[in-house]
Amino acid sequence: MIRKGKYGECLNCYRYNTNYSWCQSCDLQLLTEGWTSGNETIDKLIKNTQLKATEYDNSYYLQWIPYDELKDIEKMDESDFSTIYHATWINGKKYIDQLSKERIIKERYAALKKLHNSQNISDEFLNEVNKFIIIAFSFGFHFHF
Repeated sequence: MIRKGKYGECLNCYRYNTNYSWCQSCDLQLLTEGWTSGNETIDKLIKNTQLKATEYDNSYYLQWIPYDELKDIEKMDESDFSTIYHATWINGKKYIDQLSKERIIKERYAALKKLHNSQNISDEFLNEVNKFIIIAFSFGFHFHF
């Protein structure tokens, strides 16, 4: 973790940031605290991607989206296993403007999948999902929700 003056100063700890408008210490803590999906395994899966975050752009880590941050929710498809919706995620797109180096927050389109009987999903299945996410991120793939 290299702190540079050109990245600006953290508004919380007043040390130099580790990337533009990103403090590896403070922003990670803010990102991983104050929310829960209600499922410890899912929380761990999401937080594992967040703890690897090195910048503000939220295309590179997963986030739990509270229902009140969604609008215009519309059902797209349904099967025995799941229901697919699309919605607008209020304040869902987060990135750094390359010219001003300031944080930008905008609405983002989101695809939502509701698993039927999801309380019966095994830890083994969620561990496989976690492995997929780790592999995808390691090859440079990122997710847009």
